[in-house]
Amino acid sequence: MVGFATYLCFRGINDWGLFPYLCAGALMSVPLSAWTVKKVPTRKLTLAIGILTVCLGALTLWKVLF
Repeated sequence: MVGFATYLCFRGINDWGLFPYLCAGALMSVPLSAWTVKKVPTRKLTLAIGILTVCLGALTLWKVLF
């Protein structure tokens, strides 16, 4: 909700038709993320998040530069 409120304040919403889908996706992701954090060991989760962050950053740089 905080992210949505911030986006609304700074950018505004051009297409309110997407709002229900945004909310539904956020609500459906909560149980899965809570289960993942509960079941996956902290070390493995930290490593996976780090690797994904580096990959996404590299991909973004690649798209910007080339």
